[in-house]
Amino acid sequence: MNEAQKRNVLTDTILAVVKKIVKKRSTLKLLLVSTSNEAQFFADYFDNHKEKGKGVKSVIVSFEDSFDSKKNNQQDVLYLETPCADYVKKTIQTIISIHMKKPIDGDIIAYMAEEDDINDAMQLLKNIIATEDLTNLNYFKISQMKNDRQTVFIPTAKGKRNVIFTIELLQKSVTQDRINYVIDCGFMCIKWYDPALNRDLRLLVPACKYTSTLRAKWGNKFRMAKVFRLYTKDNYPSLPDRTVVEMRRTQLCFVVLYLKALAVENILRFDFPSPPPAKNMFASLETLYVLGAINESGNLTNPLGYFLSESPFSSNLSRCLFNSSEFACSGEMLTIVCMLQVEPVFIVTNNNMADRHKQIAKRSFEAAEGDLITLLNIYNAFVENAKSKDFCRKYYLNYNHILRAHRLREHLAASLLNKYNIRLNSNKSTTENILRCVTSGYFMNIAYLHHTGSYRTLRCGSDVYIDRDSSVYTLPQPKYLTYCELYDKAKIFMRNISVISEDWLDELAPHYYKRTSK
Repeated sequence: MNEAQKRNVLTDTILAVVKKIVKKRSTLKLLLVSTSNEAQFFADYFDNHKEKGKGVKSVIVSFEDSFDSKKNNQQDVLYLETPCADYVKKTIQTIISIHMKKPIDGDIIAYMAEEDDINDAMQLLKNIIATEDLTNLNYFKISQMKNDRQTVFIPTAKGKRNVIFTIELLQKSVTQDRINYVIDCGFMCIKWYDPALNRDLRLLVPACKYTSTLRAKWGNKFRMAKVFRLYTKDNYPSLPDRTVVEMRRTQLCFVVLYLKALAVENILRFDFPSPPPAKNMFASLETLYVLGAINESGNLTNPLGYFLSESPFSSNLSRCLFNSSEFACSGEMLTIVCMLQVEPVFIVTNNNMADRHKQIAKRSFEAAEGDLITLLNIYNAFVENAKSKDFCRKYYLNYNHILRAHRLREHLAASLLNKYNIRLNSNKSTTENILRCVTSGYFMNIAYLHHTGSYRTLRCGSDVYIDRDSSVYTLPQPKYLTYCELYDKAKIFMRNISVISEDWLDELAPHYYKRTSK
């Protein structure tokens, strides 16, 4: 098992399953590949709770990369003399300083905390390049999107320097012979699940020592990249060694479904490497129970529970997809599900004129019923126009993203939906059918219009707000909304909103809501 030190939810879940198997099959040999600072943790984990006489002692074998060892000892790491108030501006100042004072002998990689930081930094750098006429300085960002990742492989033109903005660690194969300067902003964003609101908080936290070390190492493989850390040297010892592992700060519906599909009975006492908080586990069990994925005994229901365990999407979205044939909208629901996987569907524009044109183009698809119907309109128009690049260019649509949604749709129709006999019946479906289907999966995510003029969640009464990019943002306020997710940015905003009727809750979720008055 390679890169076990990443400690994401899937890695920890698989480790726990493998440990359970090793207990039953003592002849099974497990090879874990990890960083040295995690090796002892894994050894202790697998040696713990052995049956007498049946346990096999873990052995740690170390292999050291001679170049990395030399690099760690000799790498030039610079710190700020005094703390900075704005790490985005300080990043740009550092980039300009490097470019003006250092020979053009290598590129710069700048690690930021979140996507908004990158967009702000790129706008600042764009303005400076235009003002100072720095035509030999290029910049781009690397994200999860395929197009961004392909950009990094374009060779740097002679006499020019590239600046790469990213929030994630890049593989050495990408940066091995071009990065001579690394800028580390000193912060990172992590998701932290809030079971009360059933949402992920996005927290800005100081980067841990482990992440800081990896950021420094992910420079030039053959030369010593100079590292600029945008915090003081005195601050480094106070950084945590590791970020809290994902298993202890995430929603666990996926984990429960995965283990239940493997016939694990007592999940609450399952031996995870880092046990999740009980409140997170109970919240996930409650969610799956009210969705109908598990029964009172905690076992998967058939076929819904098994469908959700095989679906690659969230439990709520998978429930919508499973129910779609009942509402005669499986074709539309499948389209919406796939479009949600490739956001953003509009390209990112970098000037005010293009922004205005994009907003005008977006109105061609916007629906008063909400964002999911808007996504459906975009996809249908894309198909009706023969999946044309010219059509996407005209309406500022991201061609590659929508094409990927189209291919994903074809794959799911032929695999998952076919396996569970979910027929694509979309000819007679109406918008109301689609919205009722959405409500059947997202009935836990309901907001109502309070008499104060703001929205509050029906579940716990928290104030929430409509996302500015939503198709219903400028419309008269509907009384009831459902949303796919909440995100935190000074206020709590709803994303991917649909307009629904209050009466649907009596019909679709009588087990979850009890009407007290009409």
